[in-house]
Amino acid sequence: MNLFISWSGERSRKFAIELKDWLCNVIHYLQPWMSEIDILKGKRWGHEIGKKLSDYKIGILCVTPENQESPWLHFEAGAISKTIDDSKVCPILLGLQSSDLKNSPLAQFQSTTFTRDDMFKLVKSLNEELGTSKLDPSRLNTSFEKYWPDLEASVKKISKIGIESTGLPNVIKAFSGQGFPNPAVGRIVCFKEGFESHTLYNTICSLAKERLYIFGRKNRKIFDKEHWDFINKLPGMISQGFDFRCLFLDPYAPSHIIKEAHEDSNFPEQLKASIKQAVATLSKFDIDPDDVCRAYQCHRTTFSIVVDNVVLFTPVEYSESGKVKRLTKTRFEAIDARLPFGEELVQRFSTTWNCGNLLSAILAKWEL
Repeated sequence: MNLFISWSGERSRKFAIELKDWLCNVIHYLQPWMSEIDILKGKRWGHEIGKKLSDYKIGILCVTPENQESPWLHFEAGAISKTIDDSKVCPILLGLQSSDLKNSPLAQFQSTTFTRDDMFKLVKSLNEELGTSKLDPSRLNTSFEKYWPDLEASVKKISKIGIESTGLPNVIKAFSGQGFPNPAVGRIVCFKEGFESHTLYNTICSLAKERLYIFGRKNRKIFDKEHWDFINKLPGMISQGFDFRCLFLDPYAPSHIIKEAHEDSNFPEQLKASIKQAVATLSKFDIDPDDVCRAYQCHRTTFSIVVDNVVLFTPVEYSESGKVKRLTKTRFEAIDARLPFGEELVQRFSTTWNCGNLLSAILAKWEL
């Protein structure tokens, strides 16, 4: 039985190569095809793929975090599924969950996560497509159990290949897809509104692959239930080297700093409530707040968020009463963190972090 394997990107390509050989070992009657291996030298690349897409009725998509928005992957999925009743598209998710595809065209297809149980369900489904040539259940199970460790070991190596960190073009594309105004593109891009909105936090949580630093005041939104999916994934991400840090304004900062920090008269109470909420949320997901949060006691000129190699920032603006204005929906700018000013903003965060107080010390004062 012919089977089209679609890939995009280095990790996806290596996964597709291993998967192709593995499927042939598990079910000998399968004839998987992928472009890099099976196009003969001298053949027209586009013509060969187009012909396969028109002839094949079953396709496997090798989907990874970095290629889930790949136009080529979407095109091949659409081409294979051209006749709904007589075709199957099977995305296999490497480093993703089905919920990660909720806004993707690939969400319409029944996906397979890379686990033993889910992969066996896929193999059984492919076996059923063989009709009279299919393996009997016991033989299929024996074959799967024999070759599964080989694929699992190969995928562990593939998973260690670094994911390209988020850069400025990724941020621009992601924000434009969320309804933000088109930026004025230059060395720094400017967005007219949207800073510290839930939409912004949703976007940066989905983009960040290497690090996420938040230099705020209350930081209430990032710890709201709306973003618990991200917080729930944090322990696993951190174990893989992800760097998450969040700076709060210290409730025990000098009184004039607290007074000027926000135009709301009950800001000190809001700040304490936000810190308690952050501690409760992090603890709920088995994250030590002291590992990822600290509190500062200094004046600031900018509020900033570092997403991999991009810094989002907005200048501090004061009201007529001399207090810092609200940030929700205000304008903000994005700059490459490797440019001089971007490096300076990251360094400001690091310096403030190193001088910050642990949240446990703040909680201890409240308990006295």
